[in-house]
Amino acid sequence: MTREQIRAAGRAVLRLLGEYRGYAVRRNERGLDAVFYAYLRGAAYSASRQHRVWMYGSSRPQRIDFRIGGNPRSVIELAVRPPDGRYELGAESNHAELKKLARVKQGEAHMRYLLLIDQSARRGPIPRADLKAEYDLMNAGRGHFTRNPVRVVYAHAEDEYDFHWSPWAG
Repeated sequence: MTREQIRAAGRAVLRLLGEYRGYAVRRNERGLDAVFYAYLRGAAYSASRQHRVWMYGSSRPQRIDFRIGGNPRSVIELAVRPPDGRYELGAESNHAELKKLARVKQGEAHMRYLLLIDQSARRGPIPRADLKAEYDLMNAGRGHFTRNPVRVVYAHAEDEYDFHWSPWAG
């Protein structure tokens, strides 16, 4: 998936959620997981869920939300801010997801995405400069392992953008 396609997917999920107001659709990450997966499969992407990634020092594999086959292969972690705005989409909240994505080997995925879906209508969109500055302070941690960059994609009903996150920052 390209970054334009992932941004389009974020817009589509927000649009689909807008059409289901009043229905029993869970607005948290668990509920949006199914909606996003259905979108990927409906858009004819060869998507799989819960892709396993082995990390050094771990007795069991970590799981990445989605893996998209084809060319280029991609992995996607999904982070959601519900309409009431309880959870933040900041770097501190998503540090574990960034670390997992940064450790996915080049042979498994060419692109790594952290998709931030912001459903908060009261607060409005998070400015790009604020979010990027927060993510620029994070790194992938210490140790001898391969680090790969991650593309952070933000989607809100009023704004969307993406930026590059370096695992060497901080």
